[in-house]
Amino acid sequence: MKDDYDNAKKMRAVELKEHYDKLQDKPFSQRAKLTYFFNTSRSVIGEDVPLVARAKSEFKYNLYEHERAWRPSMPPRSGA
Repeated sequence: MKDDYDNAKKMRAVELKEHYDKLQDKPFSQRAKLTYFFNTSRSVIGEDVPLVARAKSEFKYNLYEHERAWRPSMPPRSGA
């Protein structure tokens, strides 16, 4: 009588087919679903009211006139 060498492979295929038949159509998803609320969080907190526009102030810099051009304190090496 011959021994079927692929018997373990065939049994495993049958077990996997039975297992996949028992699974759901779609796997479990942890993505949060959108829900409808009567009031938005902005209206509850009070952020839906427009704010009063502020007048922009201009910043004045203290400009200083230099007598010569700027040079870096540690210039890169040059030459051979």
